[in-house]
Amino acid sequence: MIDFLKYKYICMFVSIAVLVSGVTAYAVRGFKYHVDFAGGIKLQVAFNNPVEIGDLRGTISSIAFKDAVIQKIGRTDRSFIIQIGEQAIASVEGSDVGESVFQKIKSLFPDNEPFSEGTDWVGPEVGKDIKMNAFISVILSLLLILLYVTVRSQYNY
Repeated sequence: MIDFLKYKYICMFVSIAVLVSGVTAYAVRGFKYHVDFAGGIKLQVAFNNPVEIGDLRGTISSIAFKDAVIQKIGRTDRSFIIQIGEQAIASVEGSDVGESVFQKIKSLFPDNEPFSEGTDWVGPEVGKDIKMNAFISVILSLLLILLYVTVRSQYNY
């Protein structure tokens, strides 16, 4: 039989250390919300020929979108999702922000013409609603876990 209580102080120390480091990280840096929560635009772009993701990142950074998140879709190095936060989009003129950003990308890849596969816009109000719903979901799930543990420890089945 394993003596679990022998390790209780080590486990308590590790738990407290993780908790304190998480609270400290939040206090120092805060949360960095994703485009879905903070608002912004998602562009799905595909190229005729393969493109290195590092080259695409450098290109996107050169047009004032340093915090853009770029993800590769599939294995062909031709399709990408580019997520740009609302603060960076404020620098783009015009009413159709997605088209403006796409035209900038198109101008930087003249020999490998990209084409747009879709654009999604998330406004800050939608982001606030998503944040509130996520917060409520987490609190509700914690309360249900607490209820389950309480009921489970009260009765022996």
